[in-house]
Amino acid sequence: MWRALRFSLVASLSAAGPGLGQLAPPGTGGVAALAAALKQLGANKRVLMIGAHPDDETSDLLALLARGMGAQVAYLSLNRGEGGQNLIGPELGPELGVIRSEELLAARELDGARQFFTRAYDFGYSKTADETWRFWPRDSLLEDVLDVIRRFRPQVLISVFSGTPRDGHGQHQVSGLLARQAFEALRDSSWGPVKLYRSANFDTAGASLVLDAGALDPVTGRSYHQVAMAGRSRHRSQDQGALERPGPSPVRVALLEVRRGRDGPDAGLFAGVDTLLHGREGYVALIDSARARLNPSRPSTIVPLLARALRALGDGDAGQRDILQAALATAAGVSIDGVADDVSDGVGLGSLGVGLASPDEVGAEDSLGGGDASGVDDGSGTTEIDAACVWSASFTTISCVRSGFPNTVCGVVVNWTPGSWAGVGAAVSHELDAFGHTDRTSSLVTR
Repeated sequence: MWRALRFSLVASLSAAGPGLGQLAPPGTGGVAALAAALKQLGANKRVLMIGAHPDDETSDLLALLARGMGAQVAYLSLNRGEGGQNLIGPELGPELGVIRSEELLAARELDGARQFFTRAYDFGYSKTADETWRFWPRDSLLEDVLDVIRRFRPQVLISVFSGTPRDGHGQHQVSGLLARQAFEALRDSSWGPVKLYRSANFDTAGASLVLDAGALDPVTGRSYHQVAMAGRSRHRSQDQGALERPGPSPVRVALLEVRRGRDGPDAGLFAGVDTLLHGREGYVALIDSARARLNPSRPSTIVPLLARALRALGDGDAGQRDILQAALATAAGVSIDGVADDVSDGVGLGSLGVGLASPDEVGAEDSLGGGDASGVDDGSGTTEIDAACVWSASFTTISCVRSGFPNTVCGVVVNWTPGSWAGVGAAVSHELDAFGHTDRTSSLVTR
């Protein structure tokens, strides 16, 4: 049996420049976020979209795949847009790259995709691929793209551009060429992408598949196009704000290559792709049960099922595990928020707060361990725990640095030692890691 648990870790933070307001208050995302996470669990569907710059992505398709079709989706931007213009401030070059990177991450929070980058630097406009290759080392960029594919393991690649002069910008052409080269390099591998598509929104005749991003998400009541446009509006430095219009929104793609040869018309994005999690039938059954038993008024009732699913999954699939841990945190009511006080001398006191609350009682048969929660203070931070729980944990402080929005740098110190209640322990640990935005160059460290 367990009750509400609340604790706060207080540590010194340093900040340079004015802090920026949050886009949204901290929270778990509620049942909508939980339902979206559950949709992505229990199957193996991965798609990687490849483009040149921040804002090149086909936002409708990302949202439809992640939120509507339950796929794990990522956008790989070759560069961070350092060579563009800034419509909201004076920052240019590397500073603008930081802003646009954050804008991409903010958009991904809405459309549900992940974000990757290569080491390419946006040097400005170029007219041809050959001109771009004079500034970008071909082998190094292909190595970066292949590295992302090896880590993410997509079955489907989608190139935003064709790799031909009709793409216009030389960097656009290069992104299309790299997508093709990466697919060819992995054609004979046992794990490489199965299918290669390109975006065909401006090539109606060449499209092999048309999807409707105007379909409504029954949980949120918004279309996937509307979700995508909300994310598009976060590209503020490029004035990418867009109206969230209801109604049909066709998304067109053209099938370019299939690893084992094309046989007949394109029957669907995942047609011919093995999306089963072989050898994990028990895990899949637990996820199916969690989806069936999800009660919007009492989401915490599926915490035991998700904790069992986490144990059944083990360490074999990092992508599934990350999503499952996020779902577990949401169901358990775990959220993380970091705050840095804005002071003129650049030194201030901040706090990292972790909240865990459940309105329900969990029976002893559902717990994974016993004992009380306890806090340990090593002198440089404080820990407060105001309720008992069926798991135990200790908290001390270590040093680490996190990069925030432009002009703001925060340092957070925290050490997390999960206790015997592995389910909730994993949830809190995952949320601490997510707070650090692990896809950035600097991140919050949890031990």
